[in-house]
Amino acid sequence: MIPQMSSSIDKSTVGVSINWDKCIKCGACVMACRNQGMNVYEFDRTKDKHPVITSLVKQSEEGKIVLLKDSPCIECGQCVSVCPTQAIFPGGSDLPRVRELLFSKILGNRSSLLSSACASPLSTSSRSSIDTPTQSYLQIINESLVNGSKEGVSPGDKKSFPLLPALMEKLEPSIFQTRPIVALVAPATRVAIGEALGDGQDINTRQLVTALHKIGFTHVYDVQCGADFTTHEDLKELQKSLEKDDGILFTSCCPSWIKLVEKHYPHLIKYVSTARSCVSMVASLVRHFQKHGHEAFVVDIMPCTAKKTERVRPQLSDVYQMGRHKSKRRHQHRSHLHELKEGMSPSLDKDSKKKDQSDKIIIPESKLRHVSVSSNSPIDQVLASIHSPSQIPSDPMSADHFISGGERRMDIDACLTVTELATLFRELGYGSLYHPSIKKDEKTEEGCFDTLFKESSGSSSCYGRHGGVAGAVMRELCKDLTGDPCLDTSGKVAPVDKASKTFGNWHEIYRLRTNVVYEIEVEIPTFPRKIKIIHATGGSALRWVCDQVTEDPKRWDFAEMMACPGGCIGGGGMPRALKPSIKAKRASLLDSVDEHQSYRLASQNPVIKRLYSDELSGNMIHRHFHTFFEPELIEDDVEELEEEIEEEKIIQEE
Repeated sequence: MIPQMSSSIDKSTVGVSINWDKCIKCGACVMACRNQGMNVYEFDRTKDKHPVITSLVKQSEEGKIVLLKDSPCIECGQCVSVCPTQAIFPGGSDLPRVRELLFSKILGNRSSLLSSACASPLSTSSRSSIDTPTQSYLQIINESLVNGSKEGVSPGDKKSFPLLPALMEKLEPSIFQTRPIVALVAPATRVAIGEALGDGQDINTRQLVTALHKIGFTHVYDVQCGADFTTHEDLKELQKSLEKDDGILFTSCCPSWIKLVEKHYPHLIKYVSTARSCVSMVASLVRHFQKHGHEAFVVDIMPCTAKKTERVRPQLSDVYQMGRHKSKRRHQHRSHLHELKEGMSPSLDKDSKKKDQSDKIIIPESKLRHVSVSSNSPIDQVLASIHSPSQIPSDPMSADHFISGGERRMDIDACLTVTELATLFRELGYGSLYHPSIKKDEKTEEGCFDTLFKESSGSSSCYGRHGGVAGAVMRELCKDLTGDPCLDTSGKVAPVDKASKTFGNWHEIYRLRTNVVYEIEVEIPTFPRKIKIIHATGGSALRWVCDQVTEDPKRWDFAEMMACPGGCIGGGGMPRALKPSIKAKRASLLDSVDEHQSYRLASQNPVIKRLYSDELSGNMIHRHFHTFFEPELIEDDVEELEEEIEEEKIIQEE
């Protein structure tokens, strides 16, 4: 395969984008991707240029632009985490969309403060005396209005500030001001957000939840509860797999791993658990069970760039959740993939239009009108500079598109990485989680997760590190087969990757730098044979496991697969970890959360008990907790599919 020159800006994938103009040719991305075993980037040894992208297309033409979507990339974001100039960065337009959503909410809820700001504008010299984030943001608006005026008004001149109410008038009709804004917080996020803001490494759960409420999120839910759901569903699938003895069961909660198996190992898809990821389960329940769910704007806050890709998977849309016949899914999904690769809005068949119309939210047309201002006015300049919601194109995969007349709706509207959230906090005036207003409220209800998903087990917190999923399932498996959870020598529930009295020790069976595979053999008296479990971390480790399973699908019984070295704590959306000790500290913080939780097993979580016994039937469980996976199409596959379709048409005509 011939490496090809790439365009200056590559936004062909949802999870990762590249601006080659910022590249300093350091080669960090090349080395990181080689470590992952993906080899997406290569040095251009013939010219003094940035690295080039390798192509997956069989007949690659010399000089043709190769984009990330046509490369081996699985969007893990390891190149993002090492790039010193942010030439490679998290993809999508989620950050500006969430920023302006919250910004419009702040403006809509602070009318009295806006009036006083207009009457007594803040000067540049007074910035240091500002002590509230809202005032800080309003001052930036005031100064932008003054500086953006072409009438030569000097800063502090009151004549310029009648423009501010005009700006409010333009933004006031936005539907965002009254919409609930929901945040879904991943386990690894709470041990890294303080690090991203310069507050040091610590468990910042209460401070994080409080800060999210402060900047405008109306509801904050814990994804750890979703991890307990995942443990429960994985356990059921593992029990069936052990009973049938039909080969290994892979976990499915890592989107980069799913990208890898769909793109490079499609023959192994049949061994992947159908359970959704933790955040997808929680989002589906929020969307369909909470009274604010249908109109809410749902944002997941993740350590991972590939979660941006996961949120737009066609399988997670309302169209697929409505239970269309499985025989139609393959052709429909392949069509969606082809359209997404071409940058088009996915089309829908007639069956999808017959879904329940009660799911739609009716918004008055006046709420959806666009801002129309003169291109020479200061207001227009300010609107352009802050990317107002009315000027942001509708995302065909989001709830906004659904509300404004679109027929596709995703459970999650936007995904922010930990580093993007830190940027958002700074922009809205919270440069530290120890801000006085946060410290004042963090121990109140404002610092607690909202009900329904408030409770979680200790094992769920370990989903943020390698071995966490395997350890959580092991605890439940041992309890299910023996009546007791796995015990260590002190008689307590064992940490996920430490020695345990029942299970023995994890031992290393593969290592390539930071890519590792651990194995353990579980011997339970009530089970006729040893149960072999592994957990793999890092792209090269995943590839090695896939190669082994291709030769012998029954070599292991259960495999946790995490694409990022160290698991989610080493995700592409996390702060840069230049030393191994940084990731080790993050892992130890998650272990600390596990050790201090009231419940150590997923089955002990009262939310799990209540929902499974009272709220969720068999069909509902399948709809909200399960999905399916299919091979990903590349350019050659699309051409073959088009040829097949043409042949079918000819046969039908004859």
